[in-house]
Amino acid sequence: MVFPCSPDARLTPWRTAGWLAATAAGALTALAGLEIGSLGLLLAGVVGAAGAGVGLRIVRTIRYEVGDFDFVVRYGPWRRRVPLECIEGVAPSSRRVVGFPRVLEYLTLLYREGGRDRALHLYPEDSQGLLDALVTQAPFLERHGDRIVRTPALVPTL
Repeated sequence: MVFPCSPDARLTPWRTAGWLAATAAGALTALAGLEIGSLGLLLAGVVGAAGAGVGLRIVRTIRYEVGDFDFVVRYGPWRRRVPLECIEGVAPSSRRVVGFPRVLEYLTLLYREGGRDRALHLYPEDSQGLLDALVTQAPFLERHGDRIVRTPALVPTL
């Protein structure tokens, strides 16, 4: 099952302003390189502007996938894979973003990897659907309201 990222999480005002500033700086550097005849400066500007555009595209394509054996966060060409048996729980969280008119709500997925506790912040459009999909795919996870916890008696053995 695939769950897209919430539009609110993708384009907060500060994130958008940062990418616009990086794109503008890259374009201005390219123009300066063209004006003074510096090929290196021109190339640096073009690469900078293109990199900022690619960064914006990557954030706009974040999605979450719940598979038979793992949970995958895909963002652009990269992915973060978490085996379902490593998930310890999922809990709702929220934070206020400066310049954003409301509180940004998200889920915190807690898991163990390499003997260390880890966390992922998830911003799905359909939080309840994502929680339901995780509980359906991993029978050792149990839903309690708006959170998921691991059922100790059903922990899989590796």
